[in-house]
Amino acid sequence: MPQLSNEARVLLKEASMDEQGIIMFLRYIGGTELRTNGKNLITDGSPRQIAKWEAALNELVSTDLVTDRSHKGEVFEVTDSGYRIADMIEL
Repeated sequence: MPQLSNEARVLLKEASMDEQGIIMFLRYIGGTELRTNGKNLITDGSPRQIAKWEAALNELVSTDLVTDRSHKGEVFEVTDSGYRIADMIEL
């Protein structure tokens, strides 16, 4: 099992419980959202929190636990390895 930060573990587990296994990372004028399983994990919109969750998403991409389906860094999907690892994570 790869060594993942707490945030990466939470993000992977939540994404694995999403009906479609999707993570959406959206930046717009009003702020930034990291959405999966019906939740926005960026709760206060501070630059520090955005950086923390973006780093978690990058961890999952670099370990091939999620893949970028949009090729723009906006829509990600849990991979087979991601589901197997998520099944081992207890929050």
